[in-house]
Amino acid sequence: MKAPGEWTVRLASPEDVPVLLWLGKALHAGAERYHQTPWSEAVVHADAWAAVAAGSAFLVEHAGRVVGMVLGRMERRESSYQAIAVDAVRYVVPEARGSVAHDLLLQALEAWAVGMGAVEVVVTDSCTSARDAAVADRYYRRREYLPVARTWAKPLKSAP
Repeated sequence: MKAPGEWTVRLASPEDVPVLLWLGKALHAGAERYHQTPWSEAVVHADAWAAVAAGSAFLVEHAGRVVGMVLGRMERRESSYQAIAVDAVRYVVPEARGSVAHDLLLQALEAWAVGMGAVEVVVTDSCTSARDAAVADRYYRRREYLPVARTWAKPLKSAP
């Protein structure tokens, strides 16, 4: 799948919501940061519908098969009216990683962000090792992304 071939990125439609659910479930199962978070199909379904309705859900396909997605959302920069675009969810199936899939999804997110009047695009990555973090750092820097801050999360005992 990493070899050159027919790659396309497109806006997701309402008919794609089941595919977005499938990709969301694969992300939840595969990303270590979600292992302690219960899967909620209802929440993912609502998020997928919201992104489709907002025109901020994109799918990347290789040879007619969906291999990745990005769902964007708009936020405001702290203490400012400036709009920023955020990748609420971005996922590429393991066999398509290292291909152009991520690049196509980032390009779609960036084009959407420009159209929405955003002054910046913020992306996240689920790196679980120093090696993965170094690879991600090189990848994003080559695409003119700058590291802003690390995010740390602590599960609270009071959480259900």
